Amino acid sequence: MDTALPDTASVLVGMDTPQLTPARLDALTNGLHELGAVLGPAEDGGWWGLALRDPSHATALRDVPMSTPDTAQWTVKALRERGVRVGYGPVLRDVDTAADAWTVSAGCAGTFPAAVAENVPRPVSR
Repeated sequence: MDTALPDTASVLVGMDTPQLTPARLDALTNGLHELGAVLGPAEDGGWWGLALRDPSHATALRDVPMSTPDTAQWTVKALRERGVRVGYGPVLRDVDTAADAWTVSAGCAGTFPAAVAENVPRPVSR
């Protein structure tokens, strides 16, 4: 990524955030005028998106443990160690479990992800 589009702002987006909208993406990227990076935190401690003014800063992610409860903290630390000013975008819930899918789909009714979540079997209460 750091050599593909030098000097071009880049956005990394997790594939488990079906509720991402153009407005939320704008909220993530708008801060790049003043900051080097804007992180979109996930409720579980990870992140759903990362906007970088300079794509070469993505190399800071090489040693960041992913899919952990403190991935966002490690990401911010790694970027700040490179001298990057980091801001925050909106917090979203990513989809890691069936329960996440049902919760997230409630906020994006009428979309393909919501239709898929409707077909995920729910636990039977006794």
